[in-house]
Amino acid sequence: MKWSKLIFRLAVAVAVPAAANHLLFRYHNKLAERERERDRVYHWRHGDIHYTKMGSGQPLLLIHDIYWGASRWEWEKNVESLSRRHTVYALDLLGFGRSDKPGVTYSAYLYTSLINDFAREVINASVSVAASGYGAAYAVMAYQFQPRFYRKLLLIAPAGLTSFLPGVQAWSNLRPSCLGWVCRRLLETPVFGTALYNLFTSKPVLRYYACRGFRQTRGIDQWVKHCSHMARVGGANGKLPLAQWLDGGLEVDIREKLRRVEIPVALVWGDGNRWNPAANANALARQRPDIPLTVVENAGCVPHREKASVMNEIMSKFL
Repeated sequence: MKWSKLIFRLAVAVAVPAAANHLLFRYHNKLAERERERDRVYHWRHGDIHYTKMGSGQPLLLIHDIYWGASRWEWEKNVESLSRRHTVYALDLLGFGRSDKPGVTYSAYLYTSLINDFAREVINASVSVAASGYGAAYAVMAYQFQPRFYRKLLLIAPAGLTSFLPGVQAWSNLRPSCLGWVCRRLLETPVFGTALYNLFTSKPVLRYYACRGFRQTRGIDQWVKHCSHMARVGGANGKLPLAQWLDGGLEVDIREKLRRVEIPVALVWGDGNRWNPAANANALARQRPDIPLTVVENAGCVPHREKASVMNEIMSKFL
């Protein structure tokens, strides 16, 4: 009798979160059906990449950062302005937004390959890049592999300039931490890991981090709502790149690479960026004083949303 009760309780403990996960993903996928109809699609070898194209002129590629619920929507306040002088491409990286979320091993090299393949097969012309966070780091790496594809790089608070793991735990020499390994293993479990992912991408948790990452509180509600939605589109595999991110699997050290870049480069930081402060660029600034560093006042980790008009002017002048 005791065993039957225990088995029943275990079955309920598994079935309830599994059903909740299924219903949550189904709801958000239904909402995304009409959104997908407006997208352009690049059929990449690892999955379909959804992107938008707008404007005319010199090509410009926008690459978003990596975080819970990340997508090209990060650039929503910039695309229209930039499209007056450029043909603007904004993509959802594999595993994010409305792009496919396959069960592959996510890595810095995977995203570097995606950027180069997109530049060659979709844009098919020399392109300038504006990218933020990890997207900026991968843009630098993409240039290292295929420099002929790129004209200019505008990097917003790029990752990879120091040895740290945003939002989890500092470590030295870009080595994964024990905490990161535990977080990855938990997220990768089928039912409870998915439930944990849905918790991390819930509106209250996203709001907690947004309030600490943004200097401007206006627009946080919209940001939280969209990120929570994008995290659930495409199913539970959206947790896989984030699991690698927490364990350091998406890290790349761009310090030496950035010193060797031969095309025009500009750095931009929000003065209130807590996760990746502008001080992280100091060593690079001493070795490459020709690379301009612009610090945007009253902005946090996403200055191109918080101070869109200021950033649009900065990007238009440089790009």
